[in-house]
Amino acid sequence: VRASKMASHLISFGSVTMRSTGFAATASRPCRRFECVSSESREMLRHEAPTTRTFRAPCRTHQKGWGSTRRSGRIGRSVRKDTRSRFVSTASGAGTGTETPSSSDGESAWQAWVNMREGAPLVQCITNFVSMDIMANTLLASGASPAMVHSYDEVEAFVEITSALLINVGTLSGPWVSSMKLAILKANLLGKPWVFDPVGAGATPYRTQTCVDLLKMGPAVVRGNASEILALAGADAKTKGVDSVHASDDALEAARTIANEYSCVVAVSGAVDIVTDGTHVVRVSNGVKELTLITAAGCSVTALIAAFVATAPPGKALLSTAYALSIFGLAAEEALKESKGPGSLRVNLLDKLYTLDEETVSQCARISSSTAEEVR
Repeated sequence: VRASKMASHLISFGSVTMRSTGFAATASRPCRRFECVSSESREMLRHEAPTTRTFRAPCRTHQKGWGSTRRSGRIGRSVRKDTRSRFVSTASGAGTGTETPSSSDGESAWQAWVNMREGAPLVQCITNFVSMDIMANTLLASGASPAMVHSYDEVEAFVEITSALLINVGTLSGPWVSSMKLAILKANLLGKPWVFDPVGAGATPYRTQTCVDLLKMGPAVVRGNASEILALAGADAKTKGVDSVHASDDALEAARTIANEYSCVVAVSGAVDIVTDGTHVVRVSNGVKELTLITAAGCSVTALIAAFVATAPPGKALLSTAYALSIFGLAAEEALKESKGPGSLRVNLLDKLYTLDEETVSQCARISSSTAEEVR
């Protein structure tokens, strides 16, 4: 919590930019021996061999909707009219600039949101110190349950009761890497989805290699900024610590390459978020630039993606990722209307996640309709 507050102060004074995640100097105890690990997991961890996951790439067949839902109760508190125009992109990713309503995307996003809240998934977060507070509160405000469990002695057992696993390498250390790999192996063994946030990939050789090693273990979804995705793909990408110096479009081909090679969904955050499974590309235009002034905002949306993927129908990781990005961005848009700066925006963001209503989501979710319809 102290690390989160310190990072926020630094950002407010303009002395350090932490993007949406951050580093913090940490002291960790030595990694424990493998005595408490099952023989199968111990052997896999020793050789760091990637496993074949059963939770794989999204289905390409036409399947509209997310099943029956209840559209009343704890989610909607108030209804706000929003007559903003909607920007629709083409399937190839180039914006047409056409102001065309596409309520089906918003309605589908709302249904996915309702399903997630009613499912109340338990998300195990092995994440950095800076992000723990806001990430946990984001999940709680969204109706999910967070668990910040990273001890090597219990991660394997805890994965058994979780709905999804989140891996975030913000405050990286050797012992935590061992915990991450052990938890991932268990999630893969149980067929549970895990989502990967390669914070700061490209910043140092150790961090980049660690991120590549984790990527090889088979995440359901990878979410990062453009510089991080480029670094994962092997490009000589420049970074500013954990900040991106590239636009999301710059990393589109790198994202497609990663998605195809590792059979996962890749989300590239930016002014317009890009989500791809290697074949299809979905663009999400919700969000505000002021989110970059809130440390760990990006980490929090990755956790929300994990909650959406955990409760999505099989083969819907692509759209569930897009819906999570849209919902989070939309909540930020609504929160900014009542905020004076990053401090109040942070608080209002949590409130808006808690009170988003059906009409707001249905009218204002801005997702590239042509591609979304193609994969639905």
